[in-house]
Amino acid sequence: MEDNNKIKWGILGCGKIAKKFADDLSLSQQGLLHACASRNEAQASEFAKMYGAQTYFNSYSALAACQDIDVIYIATPHSFHCAHTKLCLNHKKHVLCEKPMGLNENQVQDMINTSRNNGVFLMEAMWTAFLPAIQH
Repeated sequence: MEDNNKIKWGILGCGKIAKKFADDLSLSQQGLLHACASRNEAQASEFAKMYGAQTYFNSYSALAACQDIDVIYIATPHSFHCAHTKLCLNHKKHVLCEKPMGLNENQVQDMINTSRNNGVFLMEAMWTAFLPAIQH
């Protein structure tokens, strides 16, 4: 599949969990890592080089505003999931948020409402949901 037809991912946060996601994303036939963002520019640059991202940002807002990205994976600490997810959703980006999606029911409902209001997809990164035993 040509890169033009692939789903272009952004990763918000470049820590340990982001590396695991990027490793797995590299195995995908339908998706590719287009960009990453960290508050630390050197860390973002290193992550982009390591995983072949086309670009990187030292601002989460810049990643959310990037027109070339289809979906963003939120890989920051739990306490930031709600704010970072809403930032991306409000920029009309689909979001896959690492678990737990929010710290409490109010945060999660706020995220769901923001997703609905912006007409974009939101999902918690719960891979076990796709296991055959769970689907059954």
